[in-house]
Amino acid sequence: MRSTYQQCSTTRQRANLPAITGSRHPRNLNVETLADAGYLDGPDAVRAYTRLWEGLTAAALGPVESRTLIQRIADDTGG
Repeated sequence: MRSTYQQCSTTRQRANLPAITGSRHPRNLNVETLADAGYLDGPDAVRAYTRLWEGLTAAALGPVESRTLIQRIADDTGG
């Protein structure tokens, strides 16, 4: 099995969610805040961050939509 990490960032903290090929359910994660970093492996904490990541990725624009939005904002602001 190959491990990769997906980053889940907010303005206050960042979580690195291990994405193991073939598995949707990581067993542990690394959380970085402005003041500290920690390794979480409790099932409740991992589930909470996994739900957070899934919500963020579901709400995110795709690459084409992101470029369109950035271009529209640049046009609107004279950039």
